Amino acid sequence: MSTKQRSAEQTAISLSLPKQLLTQIDDRAAALGLNRSQYLSVLARNDLAKRPALRLVETYPTSPEEAVAEQEAEAIRAHVRRSTQHTHIITASREAAAKRKARQTRKAATPR
Repeated sequence: MSTKQRSAEQTAISLSLPKQLLTQIDDRAAALGLNRSQYLSVLARNDLAKRPALRLVETYPTSPEEAVAEQEAEAIRAHVRRSTQHTHIITASREAAAKRKARQTRKAATPR
């Protein structure tokens, strides 16, 4: 058994995965220019950062493309939710500004 030198921050782990899934992971990692460990680290960091929130499914996607498409769709849904919230804030701010301007106009037009 060979011992690979690792930094003090790294720990070796063992995983049990279906062979087909491991092949898909390796293919996707290679397509992104990453090794397997780097790819799995990116996935874990993204999930822990909640970008997008992890959704558990009972079965594995049938292809890496299907998995990526679902992740992209969830990212779009999350963006739409944030955009909608932002739009509500902008609308409320504009309405408040219009009310202030109307009060100022009425106040300026009122004879003293």
